[in-house]
Amino acid sequence: MPAYNFKAQFAAAVERGEKTQTIRAPRKNGHAQVGGKVHLYTGMRTKSCRRLGIGRCTRSSAIHITPTGISISQDGSQDDGDDIWLAGTDADDFAIRDGFTDFKALLDFFKDDMPFHGQLICWELPDV
Repeated sequence: MPAYNFKAQFAAAVERGEKTQTIRAPRKNGHAQVGGKVHLYTGMRTKSCRRLGIGRCTRSSAIHITPTGISISQDGSQDDGDDIWLAGTDADDFAIRDGFTDFKALLDFFKDDMPFHGQLICWELPDV
């Protein structure tokens, strides 16, 4: 039952079902598994904690972000054998789906962690 906390800037889009993916650093106990539940919150560990929804994980894949583009594992593994490479407008489209204005804004968000290696988690919310 993984729980994910979202900054205020993303909360409304998550709640409306517009943002259905998140990019996260590796976790010691792992991330959501495909088919499992994901609990979505904003303000966790504060008095203003609020649940945004409970979804079903539809994808959990390794992701690598560099200043030149995004590599996403197709099979969920950490090996680079069959990765999808996104650059240019494809990277912009991906960043918009994640709640950013474009790929440059996504890079600015992760600038202290470049190159970023983590997990892409996608979900669907029921009845949104």
